Amino acid sequence: RRQAGNLPRYPIGCGLVLEQPHERVRAALANNFDFLNMPTPWRQLVPGEGEYRWELTDSWVDWATKSQPRLPLIAGPLVCFEPSVLPDWVYMWEHDYETVRDLIYEHMERVVNRYKGSVYAWNVASGLHLNNHFAFTFDQVMELTRMGVILAKKLHPASKVLIEVRQPFGEYYATNPRSIPPQMYTDLLVQN
Repeated sequence: RRQAGNLPRYPIGCGLVLEQPHERVRAALANNFDFLNMPTPWRQLVPGEGEYRWELTDSWVDWATKSQPRLPLIAGPLVCFEPSVLPDWVYMWEHDYETVRDLIYEHMERVVNRYKGSVYAWNVASGLHLNNHFAFTFDQVMELTRMGVILAKKLHPASKVLIEVRQPFGEYYATNPRSIPPQMYTDLLVQN
């Protein structure tokens, strides 16, 4: 690929662990990778409703933007409904789609505005098509995905936007009729 000129600008990346900001780890990342994938777990950023804790993400963003060479960051997913990422306080609204949508919008807006000068690409959503933790309709899942992409591009037009499709073989669909098959989800994303 290098000989043909088809090598991407940032070919090799690595995910980081927010709780491991050790200098030895950071030096290894800077010396061996072209970009970093920085998680933005909603549960960790907002442990209580309206209580943002930016310390860990601020530390990594500050380091990545000052490293030599500067390491581009992919931040996200901004929204994921996995229990390990979703704050406990959001579950009280699980049957109120409009409130959850508004909470997601506000959360995404705060994160993107805070880091828009430092992030190269946004992983907007991860696994929303699985729909295994909320009883959202097909149209509501697509609206959340569309809203996230539009918001990220509106607030940070120069950034790239990613949508993570989890379980690409669709085995989850056999047991969850509220979910969206992965190929249908990606087709609808492309159409939208």
